[in-house]
Amino acid sequence: MPGSGRERIGWYFPHAGEVAAKESPVSVEQIIHEEKRILLVDDEEMIVHTGSQLLKIMGYLVSSFTSSGDAYDWFSQNSSAIDLVITDMTMPEMDGIELAKRMLAVRPDIAIVLCTGYNESLTNEKAIDAGIYNLLMKPFTSAELAEVLKRAFSEKK
Repeated sequence: MPGSGRERIGWYFPHAGEVAAKESPVSVEQIIHEEKRILLVDDEEMIVHTGSQLLKIMGYLVSSFTSSGDAYDWFSQNSSAIDLVITDMTMPEMDGIELAKRMLAVRPDIAIVLCTGYNESLTNEKAIDAGIYNLLMKPFTSAELAEVLKRAFSEKK
């Protein structure tokens, strides 16, 4: 059911047809209708493609990269063109924490959402200490993502 908001998403995706039975679709109130610009970074092409499509459906403008190094290089030249960064934690060139630290050195006010699966060494406290706005544990739903983005943009006004 692509686009229904009922599928579980995350920077790892369920098998086709796996749906959270009790989750309600993303409501209109959860979608921000301002043209906010999001930078999406994940080393998996399918995740970047699907995540970009979901964010566009939610009404965001999206720039995306499958290389953390390329994302940083682009961001360092275009930081004013982005309102929020969503990045995966585990990537080959540079992990999400290092990417976040480098981006925050360029632009200290940028909100960064870090997505991760089970990682016993990464806690909310460590993420906050690194300047991360929010740690989003995988898998997460489109409604959970929408809520994190809504809070981030309302708090950053």
